[in-house]
Amino acid sequence: MLPLPGSWAGHIRDKFLGLAQYLNERSRRVWAALEARALGFGGVALVARATGIHRDTITAGLQPTFGTIYCQTQSWCGFRGLVIRM
Repeated sequence: MLPLPGSWAGHIRDKFLGLAQYLNERSRRVWAALEARALGFGGVALVARATGIHRDTITAGLQPTFGTIYCQTQSWCGFRGLVIRM
């Protein structure tokens, strides 16, 4: 059951406290970014307030998760560690 909108911060804080001991720096950043992304507009601020993780850290977590595909030539493209040869 999803919590009411007013209690999102408490719900996120409870999830974070339950997971915190199992997360390293990178997984904590990615988890916070995924939570913020799922909440939509204002999600980064809400997750930052609920967990104490800085907004810049959460935003950095969005980069590897939701980065863009870049192409250097028509036959070579990459996506954060994944190389695609065409």
